[in-house]
Amino acid sequence: MAIVAALLVGAVLVVGGVLTLGGGDDEPASTAEPVGGAAAGAPGGEEELYPDTAPMDDGFVDVPDPAPSLAEPTEAVPPEPEPEPETTAPDAGSALPTSMFYTVVMSSNTAADGGHEAALEDARNIEAAGYEALVFRSDDYSNLRPGYWVAAAGVHSTLAEARAEANALRDVVPGIEVPYPRCVGTEEECPDDDLSS
Repeated sequence: MAIVAALLVGAVLVVGGVLTLGGGDDEPASTAEPVGGAAAGAPGGEEELYPDTAPMDDGFVDVPDPAPSLAEPTEAVPPEPEPEPETTAPDAGSALPTSMFYTVVMSSNTAADGGHEAALEDARNIEAAGYEALVFRSDDYSNLRPGYWVAAAGVHSTLAEARAEANALRDVVPGIEVPYPRCVGTEEECPDDDLSS
């Protein structure tokens, strides 16, 4: 009798366990999320890699092209030529006095003599000797003969100062034969054309 009772209890436990595992019609079989985090509605439980893109007609996902690289190759730019060595000598009177002045003319260069480049070279030699150098066009002053680039030394307020510097510059600057004082301005400001004596 005891054996029959034990068998009945065992059968009840087995039936109860089957019902518990199978679940009833009123509650879902499982509420756990799929392993791997697959999105709901993804076919076959696969994870959606590009949720904002729609599949193409061939069934492949249209993946956007990567952003273009910011470091695009550029054409080599040739280096700019080095500027000519500067002197304190102004070109075309850019830093010269606005009114008449006296100076010591070191050279007067026509285009045939090298013009502007020759005057700049003389100005560098004047500076190397320790004197203030000027470069200007004779065309810019009505009392001077036109057509020359002039290399000169110093700006003076009197003829006596210019003469003294001219004497000091004799045989000092290479390539300069005879420096001479000169008034630079208008014909009215510089009436005397011969200032070398």
